[in-house]
Amino acid sequence: MSTLDSIGLTIDPDKCDLMHFSWRKNDDSNPSLKTVLHSKEVTITPPKSLRWLGFHLDRKLTFREHINKVTSKGLAIIQGMKVLGNTVEGISPANLRLLYNTVIIPAITYGAPLWFTPDKPQTKLMAPLERAQRKALLAISGGFYDTPTEAM
Repeated sequence: MSTLDSIGLTIDPDKCDLMHFSWRKNDDSNPSLKTVLHSKEVTITPPKSLRWLGFHLDRKLTFREHINKVTSKGLAIIQGMKVLGNTVEGISPANLRLLYNTVIIPAITYGAPLWFTPDKPQTKLMAPLERAQRKALLAISGGFYDTPTEAM
């Protein structure tokens, strides 16, 4: 009998997460964990990324997976925003801008203080967010696809 069994607790192996973090470039070892639960052997395999408090953490803490997820979420919201209003009918550009500021910006910048450093901006991480922002600005302003971002 294990300690958990003695106090009336159980572990669900499907809900167990395992992640080995390493910043070393050549460290590709990511071993599974084998343990015995309820008198049978269980293997817990580390995933490609781990979701914790809304952050998608990968093994090297590059935050690429997190950026991909929040960008996808932001683009889905932008598509919904396009349905609500366009240059012919629907809600006004002022309300589209309000929607952008209150819904889209917080969605795509969630967790930015965790990975963004102002003294050394990571342009590879910011590029997908800037593309999503550009799509939103085009939807709000009704501009053509080749309108410069700075003009919007």
